[in-house]
Amino acid sequence: MQPGISRREGQENRYYINRHKDLFDIEPSPLLVEFEAFAGWSRDWSQNCSCKVEGGRVLPARFYLFRHHLQPSDHLAVRELFRRVGSLPGSRLDYRWIDRFFIDRDDLAKVDQVFVAIDARRDAPTLKYGVGFGGDPAYRDRAVAMLGNRPGFRDQLALADSWQVAFSLRLDGRSAMELYLSFIDSDREPSRGRLAGWLPPIARRWPEESEVFGLGVETGRPRNVVYLIPRDPDTFISRLGNDAAQGVHARCRGVAVSNPWVGFPEERLIEGTTDALALEYMVRVDTRGEPEPASHGRVLPPVTQVR
Repeated sequence: MQPGISRREGQENRYYINRHKDLFDIEPSPLLVEFEAFAGWSRDWSQNCSCKVEGGRVLPARFYLFRHHLQPSDHLAVRELFRRVGSLPGSRLDYRWIDRFFIDRDDLAKVDQVFVAIDARRDAPTLKYGVGFGGDPAYRDRAVAMLGNRPGFRDQLALADSWQVAFSLRLDGRSAMELYLSFIDSDREPSRGRLAGWLPPIARRWPEESEVFGLGVETGRPRNVVYLIPRDPDTFISRLGNDAAQGVHARCRGVAVSNPWVGFPEERLIEGTTDALALEYMVRVDTRGEPEPASHGRVLPPVTQVR
């Protein structure tokens, strides 16, 4: 047990993971075991659980911890998680995007929010790490330069209320860098009109139906991820016409503490279909210390890779 965290708190962290495992009959895996250990060490972190839905299949072994106002011990705990995951049999974590982004010794000291997440499915186990810098434009510009020139991206960035950088490390050695943009007042002009102009027809009403709307870009991926927190998730998810998604929502809405994230690969939206998506539910909000921002501080992006 990490110094400073009580046994009761460690048990509480694991409780929410175990509840999601029970809801979806998730089998144990080495990556999930390590994440559960990290959850037991982690103090004052909030938790999300997630399911990916694709072609009628539900992939539920997806978990997410995040924290604002970090302590030095939090960075040490994250580093230890990476070390332990990197030591798993067959694991080949590729840190090149992280190493290229964190180039100065004091970069980590400027991080003001962090998330750690996993997708523990057996065919593509993945560890994800994301950071925020309180809007510091130097880090935003560094991320944009690494992602390369994308049509319309700088206009989207100028309109965004917040942004966050994330790194996705598959255990088979594949890796990517991501930048997520969040629009808090997406239902107001001029945000609504400009966002609609960037979206496929099937999604153009979504900004005005959202508490938070977002776009994510990823290295090696020509299209965005589109994500939102719908104001009326029951109606929104029902309107998708996706039976598997409705089944996930029916199971999870009774245990969630706020409306879910819903994420879509833009390339499927361009085709006019919502058969591929991810649903992410906040199950625990830690409100100790300084108050969280509006919507429980959920300017953070969803954990999901939805392709």
